[in-house]
Amino acid sequence: MRQPVAYPCVPLSLSSSLSFFLLRGLLELCTFTLEFPDDSFPRGHRSSAGDAMLVMPELQAVTLTGHHLLFDILSHLTLPSLRHFRLRETGKSSQTPTIGNCFLEMIARSLPPVETLELHGIDVTDSDFIRCFMYLPTLVELLLHDSEISNEVFRQLISPSLGDDTSNSLFCPQLKRLDLRWCSQLSGKVLVELVERRLTSSQTHSISEVVVINCSFVREDDVLALAAMTHCRLKNRNEDFCYHRGCCTNSRYRHRFMLRHGGDVRQELKGGCRLES
Repeated sequence: MRQPVAYPCVPLSLSSSLSFFLLRGLLELCTFTLEFPDDSFPRGHRSSAGDAMLVMPELQAVTLTGHHLLFDILSHLTLPSLRHFRLRETGKSSQTPTIGNCFLEMIARSLPPVETLELHGIDVTDSDFIRCFMYLPTLVELLLHDSEISNEVFRQLISPSLGDDTSNSLFCPQLKRLDLRWCSQLSGKVLVELVERRLTSSQTHSISEVVVINCSFVREDDVLALAAMTHCRLKNRNEDFCYHRGCCTNSRYRHRFMLRHGGDVRQELKGGCRLES
């Protein structure tokens, strides 16, 4: 059974502090979106809200986009109704050690029914990823961009290897959609195994879509294997966050892929292959 976990608060950046005091007067807010361009983010300003903790019982969707200091606010929020959670670090700083901590602490404290989780450029350790999955049994959609998530973490979605108290429980049993971009450590073989296992498991939903863009160790035969079992997408759509940023254009890869496998794909489409390239 999930139990809430308490963590100490951290000092807030100036923008996070302003956001915190703004939210104090909006406790019935359902959706909160904040974008702070990295090049205009105030550096060197820290403000403290002390141990103040803000409970927002109605907030269901949070999107934070910008410099990593923007995410400090999460250490002061409890969001028990959160369903859609998107963190997008758009700066170029390599020193982002607290982002994963703030996000995980908020999840552990709130125990929200999160259905969508997007981490864009967020550093999270393998152990924290696994802990996150433990707290998100309602997760339906997982989006990772520029992530170092490992094969071992994804294997926990296939068959968790923890203590006796959790050995019979599969993580994220409602997971249906994966959107993976620039995941440089992830193997296509593990993805194929995950989709295959979920397709035949009586304890989980099957994976209905896998987006794979610029993942170095997802090979072309892995893509074909995925497309034989589920909808596999290799390109941006207009509604994707990356579409207008231009960070996930892979037209040359898709062109080469179709030159090599176009005949096979067209033949397999008749047999149920689902590839969007």
